Amino acid sequence: MKIGIIDDDTQFSQVIKNKIEENTCFSKSSIDVFNNDFKSLQLKDYDYLFIDILLMQDNGITIAKSIDNK
Repeated sequence: MKIGIIDDDTQFSQVIKNKIEENTCFSKSSIDVFNNDFKSLQLKDYDYLFIDILLMQDNGITIAKSIDNK
């Protein structure tokens, strides 16, 4: 399973990553954290995405809408 975290707050995104890793359901998951350059991300291959709505340079809702969902 592939999980992505999009947040401009590096400390908070690490907290989310740690919480996901603690959960045994996601023990074999690959977790990627993105803290900048959100417009160039290729996100369509992720099973789960945690996206911050209020980003300093972008908007999480705009990012979510731009994902080409299968």
